[in-house]
Amino acid sequence: LMYCLLPYMDGYETSQILRGIEISRKVGMETPIVALVGGYDDNEEDRCRRVGMTTLITKPIKITQLEMVLKRFIS
Repeated sequence: LMYCLLPYMDGYETSQILRGIEISRKVGMETPIVALVGGYDDNEEDRCRRVGMTTLITKPIKITQLEMVLKRFIS
């Protein structure tokens, strides 16, 4: 889970850095990054996707929503 509004380096910048590391190291498989945002709108989803986040969930977190996301990435 990547919280988007952090004081020093926000989740958007952190995600871009992580994706850059994966590309430079030719990892082959992306680490899932689930954005944790305060509210949902299309602009927020677009911004998350542009920086390399895999999906997003909104606060307050609903247990069913978190379960669905975790099941998607746990294999």
